[in-house]
Amino acid sequence: MFKRLHTNDEILEVLLTKKQPMAALRFMRSHKELKMSPSRILDLSVASEDLTTFFTVFKYFEQNKMLTDPASYNYIDKFKQTFKDQAKS
Repeated sequence: MFKRLHTNDEILEVLLTKKQPMAALRFMRSHKELKMSPSRILDLSVASEDLTTFFTVFKYFEQNKMLTDPASYNYIDKFKQTFKDQAKS
């Protein structure tokens, strides 16, 4: 229903409200015009306690150079701490 109304911001909000960080990330990727703070989706990915989800969300924002604001520094530290063993391999 939202898709027909072309309300991409609302669709993204619904996905975030339903705690679906991967769906929100896919939606953002297909709608480049959307501007969302990475911390909102990173919060959800951390809260999910699924390391694969956190890794995927973090890497997406890192590769798109969206982790530049000071709020992102906590996630960068968490990523380094969580995946430090994998980085050494």
